[in-house]
Amino acid sequence: GVIVYSQFPNTSSLGGVTFMTASDPTITIPSVFISREDAMRIQSAANVHVTFKTSVIIEDQKAALRDLYESLGGPQWLIGASQWGQLTSNYSTASPCQQKWPGLNCDMNGNVMQVALSGFGLTGSIPPSIQHLTQLWSFQLVNNPNLNSTLPDAFGSMQNLFWININKNAISGPIPPSLDGLPRLALVALGYNHFSGDLPFTSLPSLISFDVDSNELTGDIPIFLTTHPIVSVLNLARNQFSGFLPNFLNTSNIASLDLSFNNFTGTIYGIQFPQVANGSINLSYNQFSGEIPNALFSGRSSVALSNNQFTSMPSIVPSTSLITCDISYNGIPGPFPNFQSNVLKSLVASGNQFIGPIAFQSSVMTNLDISNNPLNISLQSLFQSISTSLVGIQSLKASNIEMYGGPYPLFNQLPQITLAFLDISKNNLDGPPIFTDIYPSIAYLDASSNNFSGSIDENMALASNLYYLSMHDNPNLMALPSKPLPGFLYQDYDYSQIIPGRSESCPSLRGTSGQLTVHLDYTYNNFFGCFCLTGFYRDFNTSACQACPSHGICPGGTNETRIITPAGFYPFPDKFQPEIIDACVAANGELSCNPNSDFDFQCGNGYTDRYCSSCVSDHWELNHECISCDSFLRWLSFAVLIGVIILVITYVTFVRKSQWMRSTSSILLFYVQVSAYYFQRGQLASLSDVSIINCLYSTLSFKLVSFECFSGLGFFPKFYVSVLGPLIIALVLGFLYIFSYFVSNNVSRPKIRGKLAENSSDAILKIKAWAFRVFIYSYRILHFPICTQVFFNFQLRSRPNHR
Repeated sequence: GVIVYSQFPNTSSLGGVTFMTASDPTITIPSVFISREDAMRIQSAANVHVTFKTSVIIEDQKAALRDLYESLGGPQWLIGASQWGQLTSNYSTASPCQQKWPGLNCDMNGNVMQVALSGFGLTGSIPPSIQHLTQLWSFQLVNNPNLNSTLPDAFGSMQNLFWININKNAISGPIPPSLDGLPRLALVALGYNHFSGDLPFTSLPSLISFDVDSNELTGDIPIFLTTHPIVSVLNLARNQFSGFLPNFLNTSNIASLDLSFNNFTGTIYGIQFPQVANGSINLSYNQFSGEIPNALFSGRSSVALSNNQFTSMPSIVPSTSLITCDISYNGIPGPFPNFQSNVLKSLVASGNQFIGPIAFQSSVMTNLDISNNPLNISLQSLFQSISTSLVGIQSLKASNIEMYGGPYPLFNQLPQITLAFLDISKNNLDGPPIFTDIYPSIAYLDASSNNFSGSIDENMALASNLYYLSMHDNPNLMALPSKPLPGFLYQDYDYSQIIPGRSESCPSLRGTSGQLTVHLDYTYNNFFGCFCLTGFYRDFNTSACQACPSHGICPGGTNETRIITPAGFYPFPDKFQPEIIDACVAANGELSCNPNSDFDFQCGNGYTDRYCSSCVSDHWELNHECISCDSFLRWLSFAVLIGVIILVITYVTFVRKSQWMRSTSSILLFYVQVSAYYFQRGQLASLSDVSIINCLYSTLSFKLVSFECFSGLGFFPKFYVSVLGPLIIALVLGFLYIFSYFVSNNVSRPKIRGKLAENSSDAILKIKAWAFRVFIYSYRILHFPICTQVFFNFQLRSRPNHR
């Protein structure tokens, strides 16, 4: 127990606790019971003496403490678990009062006077047995976010209860009615919980402070709170109270009234509130309407009326004691009010329909917010008012006020500039953004969404305190071509940001000082240093980031201009930025078309031409694949071709003209050619050495593929040989036929006689017949290869809808 007395009667306070002192040392004042540490602090004050006395705790109160420990998760407490744990492990010898346990104080008679378990990490529920703590003076369970039970209706027996503080928990349900009517209850703090329902109070005669901030309470304000003669603090903010505002005129001692963030409606009259010197009133975030009465400002130091539906207010506010005022976001029209307080330090009037000009009487104002009003004033006139009256201004918010003009000079040669926060965004300001006179003091500068032109002032490097700079959305603000960024800024590629609508990422701009955050449109330096995102490429013609074409690979970043054609695909019309990427037609396109998926598209080894569909020299085609020729294949192809030529000439020379021989030769020739074609296409079983067998069959089929292995013919020469071969043979043989005809006619003349002429005539006739048969059989032999070559060429080199 702690007895506090003084030489002179007085009222003192410590840590937010108000206590009385007495002049007579023999008088016990049981209205303050605090911790030993706080008592030592009191004792150090003048004319104050502290006496400590202890006694054995009363049994039923000891049992109530045990229930409290067990119900609130005692073994897991962050503080005092070992001491309080004796109530379960060694109950009979535990002595809470004499051992001075954390969170507990007793009087000299063994009564528990204070339970203070703030920040102990409580869980579970509060037991009803706390009703046995009949002499309890202070009950504090602050800041235990996991305490989510209800508050038991067990306070009716605590007639000496002076202070209840259970702020910042998760307690829900109704406020227990047993708290109503307690004769000495002066301090009620139930804020930041989940209490619901109506306030159950009708009388608290000793009430000084009542705080139920941030709950879910509903209904009307109890009448006794609006007529209480000594209550000084009333906080009902952030609940769901509704209805018309009652008359507080009889609460003559109320110094702080907070009814913000509720659902109150109706009109406010000045006579509803008493004139309390230096008092504060907060009616923000409700649905009040009508005119703001002048009497509401009278005598008060703080008035907050933001986010309501007021329609008017006096043009002159004569209050001389007003220090802070917030009338923002009501939509009030008319001239900007003239606040005549010489001590006004903070004025927030944003979100209304005020028009200029503006004037102030205060010379000590540090914070001014006039944003979102159609003031229609020049920047020079605004700062002229500041220079002549608001000489100590530190924060100025003048965003979206239809302000015009240039930015310099802002101040009229003030001896000392203190402006640290300046927001002039969303206006019509023009000219170069030069703010030389505020560089020594400015820390936050937002000049975005204006019409500034030119480039950023290099002298802004002198703003050593600057930590935030915003110049974005100034379309005429452009960097010099020779210098994309001012010297005090740099691009930080470790912190890039995606630009909406452009599919590219740009490095964040930072100050060289290390603390400066910059918001600047990348149009300022024409997106210097920005890169397209993965899946996009930068178009050579438009410089914009375009979506990657189908099947393409666009790595973005430092390779933002390149489009990779993956293995197995071919680019059109060029390999750098193709419009179309189409699949290759080779049997194994991943080998023929860019097999390594290189940036610089290349046909695979042995392939060339469009779609990589042709074989280079020293390679021959097998089922749309190019196979390298080796020395053995070269000689094999040469030998087979020579042998075939000999056989054809021999066959043609000795074949007769009978129908049977012609039919049989045609059938055999067709059979050989079709069989070779099928083998070459891999459609029939072949021997293990596929390359040799296919080379042999290709040669026998007269597709002339094997020509590439000993003559170096490519695709087109091979095609020309296949097509032009019969024509060349026809021309040669035709020449021989004409020659034989000419000779035959000459040797048959009568002047030529003898056996020689007869023999010569027979030989020439044989030559004519032989030449004719060679032409027929040559064309017949080459007809099938020519057809396959033509259609093969058509298949590879003609693609629908492609260039």
